[in-house]
Amino acid sequence: TRVDGYEAPRCWLKREAAEALARVERDLRARHQRLRVYDCYRPARAVAHFMRWVQDTADVRTKATHYPDFDKPQLLAEVADNMRRELGDNIRTRLKQQVFDRFLEANPVDVPNALVEQQVRDMQIDTARRMGAKDASQIPPAEPFVEPARRRVALGMLVNELVKARNITLDRARVDARLADLAATYPDPDAILNAYRQNPDAMRGVEGMVLEDQVVDYLLERAAVTDQPSTFKELMNFGA
Repeated sequence: TRVDGYEAPRCWLKREAAEALARVERDLRARHQRLRVYDCYRPARAVAHFMRWVQDTADVRTKATHYPDFDKPQLLAEVADNMRRELGDNIRTRLKQQVFDRFLEANPVDVPNALVEQQVRDMQIDTARRMGAKDASQIPPAEPFVEPARRRVALGMLVNELVKARNITLDRARVDARLADLAATYPDPDAILNAYRQNPDAMRGVEGMVLEDQVVDYLLERAAVTDQPSTFKELMNFGA
């Protein structure tokens, strides 16, 4: 059955993301390679189609293949839990970006070019790894990463200075809660928790996210905040 909104092999993205992907695609074409995008914004009418399907409990044609361990009411509850989790993550990400944007604007800082260049290289390598690059010739060009790298370095310097100056210490209870949230999205949460705890790099990543959240909380307590009502669709950037 054709899903409403899935009518052509087209991908809806924010302009910034589309332009960045176009630059990567141009570089890959010069190497006789192509960029393949698997997921983009899901049209709202496609979500509505899925909801009609999940509420039709008599239609079980694909149960054996796609959801053998669930009935549709259980599947709907699982989807609702995931949507609530995604909404919370989206709100946290937006709030963090807004706070850090203002933090940077209020505290301009000169960043060493060497640190920016190192950050660009790290981002290039990480992106190449995620793309499944096989050798150095497949590493994406540096240009799209320069400004994000500059921002990341400047923000890291400011956050580190604030943490030291205000003696902000890592909240271990929040680390455990974040790990539990991350693991809850997998079929075997305990295995994921163990995998994180046995991987020092992964743990440092989680601890860094939590410490950033604590810095955001510190800044918000001292900022003038204006609440802005938003719908679920607006927060999740659903297409029309």
